[in-house]
Amino acid sequence: MKADRYRAISTDLGWFGLVASGVGVKAVVGPEREEGSVREQIAEGFSSATELLEGSDARLDALARELIAYSAGKDADLSPIMDIEDGTPFQRSVWLALREIPKGEVMPYGEVAEAIGKPGSARAVGQAVGANPLTIVVPCHRVVGSDGALTGFGGGLDIKVALLVHEGRTDAAAQRTRTERRKGFRRTRRELGRRRGVGATS
Repeated sequence: MKADRYRAISTDLGWFGLVASGVGVKAVVGPEREEGSVREQIAEGFSSATELLEGSDARLDALARELIAYSAGKDADLSPIMDIEDGTPFQRSVWLALREIPKGEVMPYGEVAEAIGKPGSARAVGQAVGANPLTIVVPCHRVVGSDGALTGFGGGLDIKVALLVHEGRTDAAAQRTRTERRKGFRRTRRELGRRRGVGATS
């Protein structure tokens, strides 16, 4: 992933790392508790990281201001010019669709699939969501399971819940609890199934 400039910023939600190429904003990583964490992720994600210049850049400075405002609960314009050319055509279509999900709302993977004209591709949508390089700017935290379950998020479910609550989804924490209970029930059911299988063959 070629890029030429980056900067790390501290916000009310934590540290973010911003990366840009000559085309536009290429990555947003975070939020993280430590500045070093975002720097490590940038170094790992970009083959040319050792050549990246840190400092002011009009695109990154503008995005930094908006992310700081967003993190403080203020109105923010999180629609910078993006460089998503490293993604496949399918991934790009998913990422662009996610930008249409309004703040404070969520959308199931299946509905995202329908929105891009690929009904039945919810699993592939999930993979594209997981590959999203632009946290917050491409709001993958707003995508949920068909039953409203808070499924995987690159930064962890704690961050997903925190972002949804930050955006006014006060039900996010309760939804996570229900999700974990369902997962626990499914694990128990699978374990019981395995035990019955062992008993049947002994």
